Amino acid sequence: MLVINGTKDGLFDLDGVKASFAKLHGCYANAGVPDHCRTRLYETPHEFDAEMQAEAWAWLKRFV
Repeated sequence: MLVINGTKDGLFDLDGVKASFAKLHGCYANAGVPDHCRTRLYETPHEFDAEMQAEAWAWLKRFV
């Protein structure tokens, strides 16, 4: 699972995003596959720019 969010995203409360990231990491760690979860904050508003897309494609290539 890869979750990307912008720190300036007005749709999602940043503290809530950070809490959900921590919960996700805990779940994947408990399942024994902590390396299958990556979360990332970018200093951006709500968007999916070229840098984020490159990260997403690189992440997906790990699993094909």
